Amino acid sequence: MSEPRVTIVAVPRDRYGVTERALETLYERTPEPFELVYVDVASPRRTRRYLEAQARERGFRLVRFDDHLAPNQARNAGVGLVTTEYTVFIDNDVIVSPGWLTPLVERADETGAWVVGPLYLIGELELGWIHAAGGELVIEGTGDDRMMRSDHLLQGLELSDLAAPPEARACDFAEFHCMLLRTDVFEKIGPLDEALLSTREHEDLALAVKAHGGSVWSEPRSVVTYLPPPRHPKVVGAFGPPLRISDVPYFTRRWSERWNEDSVEHFRVKHGLGPFFRKRVRNGNEQRLAFFMPLRKVVRPVFGERIDDKLVRGLHRYERRLNRRLVR
Repeated sequence: MSEPRVTIVAVPRDRYGVTERALETLYERTPEPFELVYVDVASPRRTRRYLEAQARERGFRLVRFDDHLAPNQARNAGVGLVTTEYTVFIDNDVIVSPGWLTPLVERADETGAWVVGPLYLIGELELGWIHAAGGELVIEGTGDDRMMRSDHLLQGLELSDLAAPPEARACDFAEFHCMLLRTDVFEKIGPLDEALLSTREHEDLALAVKAHGGSVWSEPRSVVTYLPPPRHPKVVGAFGPPLRISDVPYFTRRWSERWNEDSVEHFRVKHGLGPFFRKRVRNGNEQRLAFFMPLRKVVRPVFGERIDDKLVRGLHRYERRLNRRLVR
């Protein structure tokens, strides 16, 4: 077999419930040679033992941290070990489709793109729910009125809604769910910004690439999906499995009020956006609605949707206050 041109750097997104399925699917559906650096961030015992066994069996590089690193911190730790031409960042809740890797490499080879992203789905692959086919960033205005708009292309559609498959195109950003980069990009733009603890990371990378003259492409021949924990009863069974109790400490900090707010403010100042940007941005607080799923399974069948929704909204307000006070 030829020498690998790609190193995959896998990091946790926000929990560990899809770790085993995602890793096994990655190997089953990636026949091309690749290196793997797996960054394990404070995973619970069950996951840690699984990853240690897999690293011995498959021969990949496993890097363990006992602290709750933010995703960009974990990515920087992983990419520091990469020696191949290309790096692929992938989250630990991503399920790849067969033949996903080669189109990303081919698109980078053909276009000279610095970054190439696949077609992103959300939920089980067979549902075909589109999360994004690339994205567009628009920054406009001056001074306190300077704003940024970020649009996920085709978001909310289903693959069956499309008259024809989406085509490869230059775009403004890819997402860290899964993206291919030329490894030497980091020599030009420096490491990923570790002050972005929980949000805006992909947009920050995209702006750095653009500022240095690089390009970003979307390659929809490559398809991946990610499986977040369900936050609403209507997506139970369509998204990933519910949170485990052992996931709660990392999930709580990963989407904490402090990390979200600090990330948005850092991004705003760094890119010269006006103060109103803070109010326009949803910081990811709704991720923690996943905590209430066990309660909703009991309340909704007995009291109905209206009472269930009202109760959860009220509890979430108190949970946000508690999170802001206790989680740093």
